[in-house]
Amino acid sequence: METNKKKVIAQQFGCYLDADDFTRFKSLLEENCVYEIGGKVLDSKETIAGLYEKNMKEGKLKFDELVWGKSEVKQVNEQEFEVYFSDFLKHKGIEHNYKCKQRITINEVGLVTKIVHIELPGKREALKKFYKQVGLE
Repeated sequence: METNKKKVIAQQFGCYLDADDFTRFKSLLEENCVYEIGGKVLDSKETIAGLYEKNMKEGKLKFDELVWGKSEVKQVNEQEFEVYFSDFLKHKGIEHNYKCKQRITINEVGLVTKIVHIELPGKREALKKFYKQVGLE
């Protein structure tokens, strides 16, 4: 598969998550896709899509306002792409913008085989500080 087609798949990965479209998101994942996040490894597309959906629902209940920014994609090599996410949070009148990236691997048939959640420097700490400010921690 051409690299340009893989980049389109990486863009769809981000767009489907930005839109909370977990059905279409799940269609991009290989059956035994692996997701590495916070020292844990999830190993099926059902479990992975379920975690994304659970996090979205919990976030929308937790904060006064939660808006996903428009994801951006950068190519790493022929099969790996980094998808940058930006979450706009507001709670008790205080705003916060959390950012992270996920490195995804796309195979030759156009399915995502691996996702690695990567914290950007200082972003997790800033999120924890925000949680403390608004009484969520």
